[in-house]
Amino acid sequence: MPQALHKTLTNLTDAVRTYFDEDTASFLSATKVTRLINEAKDRVASEVRALKDDYLTITRGSGDGSLTILTDTYAATGMRIVSGSTTTLTLPPDFLEMKLIEITTADYEHVVLVYRDLSHPDMRAAMQITTDVAPSVIYFDITGERTLRWAPRVDTTLDTKMTYVQIFGDLSAGSDELTMPWPLYLAVIHYATASAMLIEGNPNSEAHEARARQVIADVFGANARQTQDIEVATGFGGFA
Repeated sequence: MPQALHKTLTNLTDAVRTYFDEDTASFLSATKVTRLINEAKDRVASEVRALKDDYLTITRGSGDGSLTILTDTYAATGMRIVSGSTTTLTLPPDFLEMKLIEITTADYEHVVLVYRDLSHPDMRAAMQITTDVAPSVIYFDITGERTLRWAPRVDTTLDTKMTYVQIFGDLSAGSDELTMPWPLYLAVIHYATASAMLIEGNPNSEAHEARARQVIADVFGANARQTQDIEVATGFGGFA
């Protein structure tokens, strides 16, 4: 079974129109279908995070070169923790929530980054250090939309690998791809169809709502079955 399946906006639109029984645009304009699909995409992402907050993660490293993320160009070197007086960096455009930061610079892999709110005594004490120090523990906080602040200052520039919950950008062109893990695109289709039917006053709206929720439930039910240890009942004498 594939781990991810990319579906274009054209694919998703065709599916919604099929369920809505409107192959040719009439009640559903192209603009309206796109809006409903993007709203459904955000809803699915939100519900998935509520069920398993580390499911929609991505890992990027400071050695990944020049990246195009959500139509923006982002230099991965911006994820480095640099030596000197600079103590902030700008995270990738699709950043939502940090899960893990690892140091990948040779001989510095032992350095750990620990989350601390800016007001925490550990962070406040580290921020008061005005000289560059050999790193061992680095405290960090996320401020604003995607600014990472660290302390104390370090005496060597460190490459990082960051795993974070990502934002899925809106689809606009027909060839734009929804890159959610397979088969969550089905939940997007059914939620978008449900919204279209709700606007129309179609009583079948709830059936598509239920189908979308079932798709999400099935994804996590299957995941649990695949990752769970096999249970073995042990009988008398230690024999299974």
